Amino acid sequence: MGMSSEIWRQRSEDRHQFLIPYPEAEQESKPTMSLPSSQRSIPSNASNKRKRDESSIGSIAVKDEDSSKDEGAVKDEGWDSMKDLPNNRLSPFNSRKPLSEAVNKPRQSILADPLKSTRNTAKSSEQYQKGSLRKKARADATKQLLLAHLRQTIPSLAHATIDDVSLRVAQRGKYEDRVGYHWEFLNGYEFARANYGTGGYKALSNWTIDELAALKKALEDGDLRAVVNEGKEGR
Repeated sequence: MGMSSEIWRQRSEDRHQFLIPYPEAEQESKPTMSLPSSQRSIPSNASNKRKRDESSIGSIAVKDEDSSKDEGAVKDEGWDSMKDLPNNRLSPFNSRKPLSEAVNKPRQSILADPLKSTRNTAKSSEQYQKGSLRKKARADATKQLLLAHLRQTIPSLAHATIDDVSLRVAQRGKYEDRVGYHWEFLNGYEFARANYGTGGYKALSNWTIDELAALKKALEDGDLRAVVNEGKEGR
């Protein structure tokens, strides 16, 4: 019995010796018993790997510092070579100018300011005004010719003014006659214009110079039937 207990105690001591951690782990774990330096063994692979990691981290830090220095030198060198150029070439990309000026300046050459009149808008508005005046003048001249002739030929219109010669479109039925639209005076006196196919009626203010000349000749000759719709002459 005594022999077996002695063997069991020896085995338990040997087992505890192998369970004791390394000295590096004593600082992180609970305080335990340490082996003598002669029995202490550290794997060589782990220590070598740790040394390699430390050396690689140091080399990366050194490389980062060198690369940042190189980038700064490249930026300074690039700016030194660009600042001698004219400002108009650098204005969209000049970082030393205010951001609003650098961004808005190229847009001004593309987008027109609606509050400022440009050459194109002024030209188009001028042409539009000229065209409108030309149309109005031709329409007024036509009305004056008609009024002068109608005063002489129609007793009810002897005292008519230019306001009585205001023309309006009187649409007829689609199948009543071949002329779908008529010009009529406010008093009911009307005349028709030739219908150009299915394009509808051509406005009086859009008559050509030749058409106005033919109308003038017809009025001067007294032949009102050339411009008045037949059958409506006495209305």
